[in-house]
Amino acid sequence: MTFRENYMNSVILHFDISKEEVLHIASSVGILNGECNSKDGDRFLLWIYKDYESEYEEDEKEVVESMLGCKPVSSFQLLCRYASGHLALQKVMEIFSASNGVLDDDNDGYWRLKDIELAYGFGVEATIYNISDFIS
Repeated sequence: MTFRENYMNSVILHFDISKEEVLHIASSVGILNGECNSKDGDRFLLWIYKDYESEYEEDEKEVVESMLGCKPVSSFQLLCRYASGHLALQKVMEIFSASNGVLDDDNDGYWRLKDIELAYGFGVEATIYNISDFIS
């Protein structure tokens, strides 16, 4: 595994439903107690993000709230290695399929389900960290 594949990063997921509802959906797609492990050794962590008000600039809040249709009811941070980014993309897609969410990639990219599905369709090269590479 290269340094880049082993490097960890995170994205933020915002929802218009409660954290309990998100965790219920997450558990139904295999994210148990905030952790997802695959048979292939891919792994990522999901936990409640409480810093929306303090860490987001006003223009960032406007984008998230416009895309979500409201101020986030709950937010989560998803942390994984780049090598596990495709699995994370798949699981976020599954969660967003059952809810309304916005993914903030922390590189000025904000993505909804349709964007994630489009990127995922390109195969294993698509991850939660490079959605913009597949969206024109």
